Amino acid sequence: YILMLDGSGSMGGERWKHLVDALEGFVQRRKDLPEISDRFSIIEFRNSAQVVVEDKDVNRVDVGSFRNRQPHGGTSFAGAFQCVTELIGR
Repeated sequence: YILMLDGSGSMGGERWKHLVDALEGFVQRRKDLPEISDRFSIIEFRNSAQVVVEDKDVNRVDVGSFRNRQPHGGTSFAGAFQCVTELIGR
């Protein structure tokens, strides 16, 4: 899976909390499935984008680390999709 998280300022407060809750729920559901070998990459974007989790086994994805992040800045969808293109090309 390649997930893109909007970390821009408009996602502050409850929006960010709900996004991380949804991320946590999705990752946990994938972990709970028997014989699953999912791999995850997660991109966080705002003014720019960066890969914050790259090609990790689902059991090694630390969703808790996202709770401490503070959304800020603008929104660059182009940067996020550029990261996706680079990940797919690897």
